Amino acid sequence: MNYLRSRDAQKQLARTSLSLKDLSFKFRMLLLLVSGQRGQAIHMLDLNDMIVSDNGFTFVIVNHLEQSRPVYQNPQLKLVPFEDSSPCFVTTCKKYLKRTKSLRGNQSKLFISYVKEVSRDTLTRWVSQVMIQAGLDVSECSPHSTRAASVSAANRASLNLDDILKTAGWSSECCFEKYYNKPIVAASSFANAVLSIK
Repeated sequence: MNYLRSRDAQKQLARTSLSLKDLSFKFRMLLLLVSGQRGQAIHMLDLNDMIVSDNGFTFVIVNHLEQSRPVYQNPQLKLVPFEDSSPCFVTTCKKYLKRTKSLRGNQSKLFISYVKEVSRDTLTRWVSQVMIQAGLDVSECSPHSTRAASVSAANRASLNLDDILKTAGWSSECCFEKYYNKPIVAASSFANAVLSIK
């Protein structure tokens, strides 16, 4: 899994004067990688359920996720600044919110398009575009592969397994070991473990 290693992708994402489209792509991909969540969970994120603190952002997912048990309580997405300066989720989130403020109107979903709320399929296409720009073969790995890439990177960085399971929303390690613990070419948080892979 080379999501985290593509130099061309890192250069593309590091550009300072990104178009709103490219900023949206970057933000979506970073959010998938640092959260370990499925696309459905990211699509549900809402500004009304976002808690802003000095140390970052916390998103509460209030709606039931398709893959979760009926009584399961969704994990909160606690996202803090990356220890190194770039790429930083919190900085990117602030830029995205600032750039989209005038376009939002009464839209409270985190991700919006240029003229309307973004569908789940649109967000999936955004991730596919980033993967293609990074030189990945989307016939071999899908946008959902970001989940395996992020949790595998956190595991490779020796993040505590309980923290990985909690962040990804799993109650036991069997699902992680069977489907998501993939080979990839000490961290203080899930996001830092993922983004610090060289």
